[in-house]
Amino acid sequence: MPALKYPLATRSWAQDERNSIELRFPSGKLIASFPLAFVRDGGDNTWEFVLGVVDQLVEPTPDLPGTITDVEGVAVSLDDAPHAGSFVYTHLGLSLFYRRSTVDPIPSRGPEYHSKFRRPKPGGTESTVSHSSRSTARQSKFRELVGVRDGTCLITDFYYELCTACHIVPQSRPDVYRQLLGVEEDYEPIMFDASCGLLLRDDLHKLYDRLEWSLHYKEGMFYVHFFILGHPDARKYHGAPIPPQRFRGNPAHRPNPDLTRWHYNQCAKAHIRGFSAGMALDDAGA
Repeated sequence: MPALKYPLATRSWAQDERNSIELRFPSGKLIASFPLAFVRDGGDNTWEFVLGVVDQLVEPTPDLPGTITDVEGVAVSLDDAPHAGSFVYTHLGLSLFYRRSTVDPIPSRGPEYHSKFRRPKPGGTESTVSHSSRSTARQSKFRELVGVRDGTCLITDFYYELCTACHIVPQSRPDVYRQLLGVEEDYEPIMFDASCGLLLRDDLHKLYDRLEWSLHYKEGMFYVHFFILGHPDARKYHGAPIPPQRFRGNPAHRPNPDLTRWHYNQCAKAHIRGFSAGMALDDAGA
């Protein structure tokens, strides 16, 4: 099945090649496009961040970590701030000749969301909102725990009454919870722990489920990253830091970084890479 294309963040941010960071395979195929301002203002303005995202967009090669070079084959310094231009993503330890003569890395599977097998539709629909607002005993307790921890919308500080306690990873993905949390069949009690949720204003909850924004985690801090600037305040909130002190109560109940990384990975595949890979079906409900 042909790859499904998604709107690139560079287009949403209205940035052309003069204001973007383009990563290509040695063959010249484009694998990632970052708006320069997205990286610069995102709270982690380093090549290390860029490399970490691009590494998620390809299947890993054992013993050959990814690296970013300029077009002459000179590796960037990972601690430096990125600048606009075209760069090459390849594997450390390969000669420039071999890089150009070998097969490109394989794009990693995804994006995925509500289903492991169905790729989400670009832009989503109203039906993408998860079941976090349904009234069940576990959901009620989940809303209470997340509400007590966060108090107000995690992004806007709007009142609790205008918010939903949403799951970081959709409830329809027990396979992800099992894999990331290291649990077996009885995953549901853990899935309703406060560490699996975020308190979000309803409009931001919908955009979160549409993979338009996510949370980047680094050294104990979360940073808000808007890939798509569809929300009127997206630019305002992009890069906003969320420190550990923002969360009340037991540190074990803070948002689980493994879950937020999974969600961020899906956003990056959709809007930094811009196309699906390895997915058999379209998702009629996302």
